[in-house]
Amino acid sequence: MAPGESAAPRWTSLALGAAILAPVAVALDFVTRFGVNMPFWDEWTLVGMLGRWHDGTLSAVDLLSLHAEHRPFFPRLLMLGLAGLTHYNAVVEMLVGWLFLAATVAVLWVEHRATFGSSPAALARFLPIPWLLCTLRQNENLLWGWQLGLYLCVLGLVVGAAALPRAQGSWGWTAVAAAAGVVAMFSFAAGALFWPVALWASKGRARWILAGVGAVAAAIYAVGYIHPPQYPDYAAAVARPLATGYFAATLLGEVFAGGMTSSASAGAAVLAVIAGLGFLWARRQLDARVARMGQLLALFGLGSLALVVLGRMGQGFVYAKVSRYATFGALALVGLWRTALGISAERVRAWATGALGALAVMATFASYDGAYEMGASVRAARHREAAVILDYRNRTDEELGKVMADPPFIRRAAEFLEAHDLGPFHTLR
Repeated sequence: MAPGESAAPRWTSLALGAAILAPVAVALDFVTRFGVNMPFWDEWTLVGMLGRWHDGTLSAVDLLSLHAEHRPFFPRLLMLGLAGLTHYNAVVEMLVGWLFLAATVAVLWVEHRATFGSSPAALARFLPIPWLLCTLRQNENLLWGWQLGLYLCVLGLVVGAAALPRAQGSWGWTAVAAAAGVVAMFSFAAGALFWPVALWASKGRARWILAGVGAVAAAIYAVGYIHPPQYPDYAAAVARPLATGYFAATLLGEVFAGGMTSSASAGAAVLAVIAGLGFLWARRQLDARVARMGQLLALFGLGSLALVVLGRMGQGFVYAKVSRYATFGALALVGLWRTALGISAERVRAWATGALGALAVMATFASYDGAYEMGASVRAARHREAAVILDYRNRTDEELGKVMADPPFIRRAAEFLEAHDLGPFHTLR
C-alpha cells in the first residue's frame, strides 16, 4: 500500500481487478467469436515456407528474409512450429497473438505494482492501461494470425522498457533488455526503435553492451536490405509537410474515432498533451523514477507511428485509418498516461491525468463503435474465401485472384494445403 492511502473494502479491489481483466477477456471473446481458420494475404507466403520445411530445404536465410520492411524471424519460427502442431490453424495464431497482448498487460501490471503498490488507488491508476491496449479498434490485428508478429514486437518493447531502468549494474537485466530488443526488432520493423531509445535511457556498462548488441542486430538486418518496391519512397512524407502532419494526427487519433476529421482532431488533442508533458520534462517537473517507464513506452509508440507515416504516407490518407496501426497508438497513449502519473505537482498531475482519462474513456467507447459489425464482416469474408479455396480445382483465376493477387501461386498453395490436410482443409475452426 502506498504511503498515505487508507485501506478500502475488499470488494473495491475485487471490482477494480475485474474491471482490469474485462478488456482482456473481451479481446479473447472477439477472436473466438469471429476468427476463421483461413489464411489471409501475407499468411499465404508462409505456405511456401511450409513447403520448404516439409521438403527439408528451409534455411535460416529464409526465416530472416525480408517481408516488406520487416525481417519476421521469430514470428515465422513460431508460426511454422504452430503449423506443425495444429495443421496450420490460423485461429490458433490469432489466439497466440492475444496471449502476447495479455502478456503485455501482465508485464505492465507487474511494473506498475512495483512502482505504486497494489492498493485500490494503485489499481485505479492502472485501469486505463488494459482498456487502451485491448481496444477493438485494432480488430485487424486480432483477426489476422499473421499479426502475432506485431504483438510479439510490442511485448518485446514493453519487456525491454521494464528491464532498462533495472539494467544499470545488473548483467541479468541487461541481458533481458538486449534479448527483448532483438525479439522486437526481428518480429516487426518498429522493433528497431528499441536500440536508440535504450541508448538514451541507459548508461555505463549497460549502455555499451546494448550498443554492441544493437550494432550487430542492425548489421544483420541491413544485409541485403532493399526498399519494398510496392511502397513509395520515404521522401513522399517529407515533400508535403502539411499533409504529413494531418496524416500523423489522424493516425494518432485512430484509437478514438471512426471519421478522418474526428480522428485528426483527437490526434491533435493528444499532440497538445505531448507538448505539455514535454514542457514539464524540460522544466524537470517529472519524477524520473515514476515517469521513465511511461516515457519509454511513449517513445516506442510514437516512434512506431512516425515510421508508419514515413512508410505509408505516399500511399494515401486511407493508410492513416488502417486498424492494425491502432495498436501503436494505444501503446503511445499508455506511455503518456504512465508519464502523467509521474508529474511532481499534484494539481498539474490531476489536470493531466483528468485530460488523459477523458481521452481513455473516449477511446473505450470508440472501441465498440461498429467493432462487432466489422468482426462479422471479416468472418463472412473469410468464409467466402475459404469456399473458393476448398473448391480451387473448379475455380477460375479471377476467383482465386480475389483471395490473393497471384492466382497460380494460390492454386499451388491450395493444392499443398489439401495434400497435407492443413488450414481450411482440416477445419474452419
